[in-house]
Amino acid sequence: MPIEFHCPHCDKYLKTNDDKAGMQVNCPGCSGPLTIPDAPAAVATPAAGIFVGNVTNSVAARAVQPARHRGELLLVFGLLGWFVCSIFAVVAWIMANQDLAAMDSGQMDPSGRGLTQAGKIIGMIHLGLIALGIMVFLLIVVFVGVAGLAGIS
Repeated sequence: MPIEFHCPHCDKYLKTNDDKAGMQVNCPGCSGPLTIPDAPAAVATPAAGIFVGNVTNSVAARAVQPARHRGELLLVFGLLGWFVCSIFAVVAWIMANQDLAAMDSGQMDPSGRGLTQAGKIIGMIHLGLIALGIMVFLLIVVFVGVAGLAGIS
């Protein structure tokens, strides 16, 4: 029968084979040291837990429930980039790239993919238009400078 217990450091739900009882291991969630209890602990099995076949090998641990997406936040940041400060567009683009990678790897809830992509695209368009505006401004400065020099001689 498997042993079910919680990490005393991060409260992560863990489950391992009963032949691991009494072993000193590191938690796969927080890497904190813990001792696997001798008897099965009387805990309710939560919907989101971790099954650990071999607790000493944290690579074998996998999260059952992915993290919540931040799609709404990224969409708001993309829009704030347009109306408040361009740094929000940069943050939206960077965070959206990280969140999309997490969604692809199964670490984050994919239901917010559309909002995340929208925030990323809004941020990208904003930054692209800013870059285009800077280039046009620099071209105007160069042409005015050249025209001014040509007019002097």
